[in-house]
Amino acid sequence: MTDAYKRKHSSSSCELETSLTSINNTNVQKNKIKQKKKGKQNLNQNTISETLETDKIETNKAQVEEMADIKTTLADINTKLENLFSGKDSTFKLMIVDIINQTKNKFLKSVENRIEILEGKLFEKEKENDKLKENVTLLEQQV
Repeated sequence: MTDAYKRKHSSSSCELETSLTSINNTNVQKNKIKQKKKGKQNLNQNTISETLETDKIETNKAQVEEMADIKTTLADINTKLENLFSGKDSTFKLMIVDIINQTKNKFLKSVENRIEILEGKLFEKEKENDKLKENVTLLEQQV
């Protein structure tokens, strides 16, 4: 082989090696970029997962607090009902007495009104009866 041929081919092979090295470097850089993107995606997914878990925990805490409030309220209601029906709390009795008094007063007013009306009618009948007695007495005297 001639020197010119060797030089030509050796320079071509150098260029080829340089091109291959360049392509390899580009591929390596692309792979690094892909890995970084995957890492970011994994981080984003992890962040989203952590956020969702945090939200779930906060929701569960809120639900537990709400349940505790409900239990406390139910316990208070239960205690009040026990006191009410056992006679320890006179509020219920006072309400019943008040309602009975109001009903009694309304009934008494109604009865009083009815009695006044009946008294008025009775008074009118007595007047009419007295007039009739006078007429009978006058008629007897004439006869």
